Amino acid sequence: MRSPLGAAIFISIMLLLDWYVFQAVKMVSQTASPKTKSIIFIIYWALSAIAVISFLLFAFANHELLNKKFRTYLFATVIGLFIAKLTAAVFFLVDDLRRGIQWVGGKLFSDNTEMEIMNEGGISRSVFLSWLGIATGSGLFTTLLYGYGNKYNYLVKRVKLNLIIYLRHLKV
Repeated sequence: MRSPLGAAIFISIMLLLDWYVFQAVKMVSQTASPKTKSIIFIIYWALSAIAVISFLLFAFANHELLNKKFRTYLFATVIGLFIAKLTAAVFFLVDDLRRGIQWVGGKLFSDNTEMEIMNEGGISRSVFLSWLGIATGSGLFTTLLYGYGNKYNYLVKRVKLNLIIYLRHLKV
Protein backbone atom coordinates (compact mmCIF):
# COMPACT_ATOMS: atom_id res chain seq x y z
CA MET A 1 0.00 0.00 0.00
CA ARG A 2 2.43 2.61 -1.20
CA SER A 3 -0.17 4.84 -2.77
CA PRO A 4 -0.90 8.00 -0.82
CA LEU A 5 -4.65 7.56 -1.35
CA GLY A 6 -4.64 4.04 0.11
CA ALA A 7 -2.55 5.16 3.07
CA ALA A 8 -4.83 8.15 3.67
CA ILE A 9 -7.91 5.91 3.63
CA PHE A 10 -6.37 3.41 6.03
CA ILE A 11 -5.16 6.16 8.39
CA SER A 12 -8.62 7.77 8.29
CA ILE A 13 -10.20 4.46 9.24
CA MET A 14 -7.61 4.03 12.01
CA LEU A 15 -8.34 7.50 13.40
CA LEU A 16 -12.13 7.03 13.26
CA LEU A 17 -11.75 3.72 15.03
CA ASP A 18 -9.46 5.35 17.60
CA TRP A 19 -12.02 8.06 18.27
CA TYR A 20 -14.82 5.48 18.64
CA VAL A 21 -12.82 3.32 21.06
CA PHE A 22 -11.74 6.44 22.95
CA GLN A 23 -15.39 7.22 23.70
CA ALA A 24 -15.61 3.89 25.53
CA VAL A 25 -12.33 4.56 27.34
CA LYS A 26 -13.78 7.88 28.52
CA MET A 27 -16.93 6.11 29.70
CA VAL A 28 -15.13 3.49 31.77
CA SER A 29 -12.76 6.06 33.30
CA GLN A 30 -15.52 8.44 34.46
CA THR A 31 -15.02 7.61 38.12
CA ALA A 32 -11.24 7.95 38.03
CA SER A 33 -9.45 10.96 39.41
CA PRO A 34 -8.58 13.77 36.97
CA LYS A 35 -4.88 12.88 37.14
CA THR A 36 -5.57 9.21 36.41
CA LYS A 37 -7.86 10.17 33.52
CA SER A 38 -5.15 12.40 32.06
CA ILE A 39 -2.60 9.59 32.27
CA ILE A 40 -5.01 7.11 30.62
CA PHE A 41 -5.88 9.56 27.84
CA ILE A 42 -2.24 10.48 27.17
CA ILE A 43 -1.20 6.81 27.00
CA TYR A 44 -4.12 5.97 24.72
CA TRP A 45 -3.44 8.76 22.24
CA ALA A 46 0.33 8.23 22.39
CA LEU A 47 -0.14 4.57 21.40
CA SER A 48 -2.52 5.61 18.63
CA ALA A 49 -0.05 8.21 17.33
CA ILE A 50 2.77 5.66 17.43
CA ALA A 51 0.59 3.22 15.46
CA VAL A 52 -0.16 5.83 12.77
CA ILE A 53 3.48 6.90 12.53
CA SER A 54 4.56 3.25 12.40
CA PHE A 55 2.12 2.58 9.59
CA LEU A 56 3.46 5.55 7.64
CA LEU A 57 7.02 4.38 8.30
CA PHE A 58 6.16 0.88 7.14
CA ALA A 59 4.27 2.07 4.07
CA PHE A 60 6.64 4.74 2.77
CA ALA A 61 10.10 4.05 4.19
CA ASN A 62 12.72 2.37 2.08
CA HIS A 63 12.77 -1.34 2.92
CA GLU A 64 16.57 -1.34 3.17
CA LEU A 65 16.28 1.29 5.91
CA LEU A 66 14.48 -1.09 8.26
CA ASN A 67 15.58 -4.57 9.29
CA LYS A 68 13.27 -7.31 7.96
CA LYS A 69 12.57 -8.65 11.45
CA PHE A 70 11.75 -5.14 12.72
CA ARG A 71 9.45 -4.52 9.74
CA THR A 72 7.64 -7.79 10.42
CA TYR A 73 7.08 -6.98 14.10
CA LEU A 74 6.10 -3.42 13.27
CA PHE A 75 3.53 -4.51 10.72
CA ALA A 76 2.13 -7.24 12.98
CA THR A 77 1.86 -4.83 15.91
CA VAL A 78 0.06 -2.12 13.93
CA ILE A 79 -2.35 -4.59 12.34
CA GLY A 80 -2.80 -6.38 15.70
CA LEU A 81 -3.66 -3.11 17.42
CA PHE A 82 -6.09 -2.28 14.61
CA ILE A 83 -7.80 -5.68 14.85
CA ALA A 84 -7.96 -5.44 18.64
CA LYS A 85 -9.68 -2.05 18.42
CA LEU A 86 -11.98 -3.37 15.71
CA THR A 87 -12.92 -6.31 17.94
CA ALA A 88 -13.59 -3.99 20.87
CA ALA A 89 -15.65 -1.72 18.62
CA VAL A 90 -18.05 -4.60 17.91
CA PHE A 91 -19.08 -4.56 21.58
CA PHE A 92 -19.45 -0.78 21.54
CA LEU A 93 -21.56 -0.99 18.39
CA VAL A 94 -23.85 -3.54 20.06
CA ASP A 95 -24.23 -1.16 23.00
CA ASP A 96 -24.93 1.79 20.69
CA LEU A 97 -27.57 -0.20 18.84
CA ARG A 98 -29.13 -1.25 22.15
CA ARG A 99 -29.23 2.33 23.37
CA GLY A 100 -30.63 3.52 20.02
CA ILE A 101 -33.45 0.97 20.15
CA GLN A 102 -34.11 1.91 23.78
CA TRP A 103 -34.25 5.60 22.84
CA VAL A 104 -36.61 5.02 19.90
CA GLY A 105 -38.80 2.79 22.06
CA GLY A 106 -38.87 5.44 24.75
CA LYS A 107 -39.86 8.14 22.25
CA LEU A 108 -42.57 6.04 20.60
CA PHE A 109 -44.16 4.22 23.52
CA SER A 110 -43.39 6.24 26.62
CA ASP A 111 -42.75 9.74 27.81
CA ASN A 112 -39.92 8.45 29.98
CA THR A 113 -36.67 8.79 28.05
CA GLU A 114 -34.45 8.49 31.10
CA MET A 115 -31.42 6.29 30.82
CA GLU A 116 -31.37 3.02 32.67
CA ILE A 117 -31.07 3.25 36.41
CA MET A 118 -28.15 1.48 38.02
CA ASN A 119 -28.77 -0.94 40.84
CA GLU A 120 -27.04 -0.30 44.12
CA GLY A 121 -23.40 -1.34 43.72
CA GLY A 122 -23.88 -2.39 40.09
CA ILE A 123 -22.89 -0.95 36.77
CA SER A 124 -25.01 -0.06 33.76
CA ARG A 125 -25.18 -2.22 30.66
CA SER A 126 -23.28 0.41 28.70
CA VAL A 127 -20.38 0.45 31.11
CA PHE A 128 -20.39 -3.36 31.25
CA LEU A 129 -20.30 -3.68 27.46
CA SER A 130 -17.58 -1.04 27.30
CA TRP A 131 -15.48 -2.92 29.84
CA LEU A 132 -16.13 -6.18 28.02
CA GLY A 133 -15.08 -4.69 24.68
CA ILE A 134 -11.92 -3.16 26.14
CA ALA A 135 -11.05 -6.42 27.90
CA THR A 136 -11.60 -8.47 24.75
CA GLY A 137 -9.59 -6.13 22.53
CA SER A 138 -6.73 -5.78 24.99
CA GLY A 139 -6.72 -9.53 25.62
CA LEU A 140 -6.43 -10.14 21.89
CA PHE A 141 -3.57 -7.65 21.58
CA THR A 142 -1.82 -9.06 24.67
CA THR A 143 -1.84 -12.56 23.22
CA LEU A 144 -0.23 -11.17 20.08
CA LEU A 145 2.52 -9.56 22.14
CA TYR A 146 2.92 -12.74 24.17
CA GLY A 147 3.39 -14.71 20.97
CA TYR A 148 6.37 -12.57 20.00
CA GLY A 149 8.41 -14.01 22.84
CA ASN A 150 8.39 -17.61 21.59
CA LYS A 151 7.95 -18.77 25.17
CA TYR A 152 8.51 -22.42 24.36
CA ASN A 153 11.75 -21.83 22.48
CA TYR A 154 11.18 -24.53 19.94
CA LEU A 155 14.33 -25.89 18.38
CA VAL A 156 14.38 -27.51 14.95
CA LYS A 157 16.73 -30.48 14.75
CA ARG A 158 17.42 -31.75 11.29
CA VAL A 159 17.93 -35.50 11.21
CA LYS A 160 18.84 -37.36 8.07
CA LEU A 161 16.67 -40.45 7.68
CA ASN A 162 17.67 -43.43 5.65
CA LEU A 163 14.34 -44.48 4.16
CA ILE A 164 15.65 -47.57 2.41
CA ILE A 165 16.29 -49.31 5.72
CA TYR A 166 12.77 -48.51 6.90
CA LEU A 167 11.22 -49.69 3.66
CA ARG A 168 13.03 -53.07 3.90
CA HIS A 169 11.52 -53.62 7.35
CA LEU A 170 8.06 -52.86 6.03
CA LYS A 171 8.27 -55.48 3.22
CA VAL A 172 8.58 -58.37 5.64
